[in-house]
Amino acid sequence: MSGQPIRVLVVEDDPVAADAHVLYVDRVPGFVAVGKAHTGAEARRALERTPSTCSSSTSTCPTCTAFSWPAPCARPATTPTSSR
Repeated sequence: MSGQPIRVLVVEDDPVAADAHVLYVDRVPGFVAVGKAHTGAEARRALERTPSTCSSSTSTCPTCTAFSWPAPCARPATTPTSSR
């Protein structure tokens, strides 16, 4: 892959799962984990400090429901298009 890697902020309320997710992201070619957060508030602060291309989170993070996420983690070439 050429160019800059996709910078991912991992947002996960379970610390063990967050660590595993960071390790996984770092193993995927073209992606790099730039940080992790365990709450929506931590995610906001992390995004203010460290720019990221996208974020990856679980849908069960109880404090992340009102968080406004950056773009989803998908390469433009592989992102499905809407039929609308």
